[in-house]
Amino acid sequence: MSDELPAASAATEPAPEVPAVTPAPEPVAPVAPPDGDQPSAFDEPVSTPPSEAVPVIEEKPVEPEVVPEPEPPAAPQIPRYTPAPVEAVKIATISVGDGGISIIPAEDGIAPIPVDVGFQRAHNPQPGQYCVVKDGKPVCTISAVEFEANFVPYKS
Repeated sequence: MSDELPAASAATEPAPEVPAVTPAPEPVAPVAPPDGDQPSAFDEPVSTPPSEAVPVIEEKPVEPEVVPEPEPPAAPQIPRYTPAPVEAVKIATISVGDGGISIIPAEDGIAPIPVDVGFQRAHNPQPGQYCVVKDGKPVCTISAVEFEANFVPYKS
């Protein structure tokens, strides 16, 4: 075996041309303004082109943040009972005053229920009884024994 390389063929392709590299131009030092009273380019004001203008932001007065007052907790609703859906309160006391007659419920937080003289005469509400209410108005009174035997609290 020989270590010789094969001879190059007569038809070889020419080598590709390499583009010539152009050297970068050397930086030019700035020219100082001439001394004297003669105006020059350095004396003219420089303005920013409109496309590069910085917008002016007008300051607006800061208004204090309005924090709404919290709503008062909802008043307890009149308890509901079933099997026949009714609303009723147990009567704690009867209040008679300048504003008229009111049934004061035994349940905490429930507003007094105003009654007129006609209801007072017809039903004669007494502490310990239940007052059946419809749309916020008293309908009738029932003894505690009878009411508790026929109605149970409604569970939602």
